[in-house]
Order: sequence, then C-alpha cells, then structure tokens
Amino acid sequence: LVWLDFEYFGWDDPVKLICDFLWHPGMEINDELKEKWITDCCKIFGDDPNLLSRLKTDWPLYGLRWSLILLNEFLPKQWENRRQAKQWDSEVQTEKQLIQLQKAKSICQFLQQSQLECPYLMKSSR
Repeated sequence: LVWLDFEYFGWDDPVKLICDFLWHPGMEINDELKEKWITDCCKIFGDDPNLLSRLKTDWPLYGLRWSLILLNEFLPKQWENRRQAKQWDSEVQTEKQLIQLQKAKSICQFLQQSQLECPYLMKSSR
C-alpha cells in the first residue's frame, strides 16, 4: 500500500517547518518542549549554515502570517463555506470571528512583548 499526498509536494524550508509548528494555534506544548523542538531541528538541519539567522529574522514574519490566517474567518467566502458545511447562523459567525480576532491579537501582543524575538531559542543562540 502506497500513499502519495501531493498537496504539500516538494521541499519545504526548515525555518518554515519550525515556525509553523510553533505558531500553529492548535499547538499547545510548554516552553520547554518548544525549546527542545528548535534545538533538535537545528541539529537535524545543521548542514544549513544560515538556518539560525533565518529563524531569527523570519520568526516574527511567520507570527504575523498566522495572525492573518486566523482572520480568514472574516472573509465572506470563507464564512459562507463554513456556514453551509455546519449550518451555522450569524450569531455563531460573530462568536467565531471574535474568537479568531482574540487569537490574532494574542499573537501580535506576544510578538510585541518578545520584541519580535523568538523566546524559545537557547540564550546562547540569540
């Protein structure tokens, strides 16, 4: 049995992998495991001499990207697809949008508080 998934076909940037894993709103792991994730990924992709510098510069950009992804709930086409699939009304729409807005704000506040730096990098790596 062979399964081919072409949706994400091709090479992905390790920095994108690292950041997407950590920024994903459904990711609920503690800071210690987040630090371990980055440390171990840096070991795995250690042949990339620019990995750490790209991670440092790209970290806040991926955070902003995820905050915008969360706001997709405000796009009329996105909401119409959800409404049809789950038969939700406008009251549920407002509730879901407020939740997503709060998640997006939280990301932006986190970025601001951390001064756009990734807090999960080992202190010696910063």
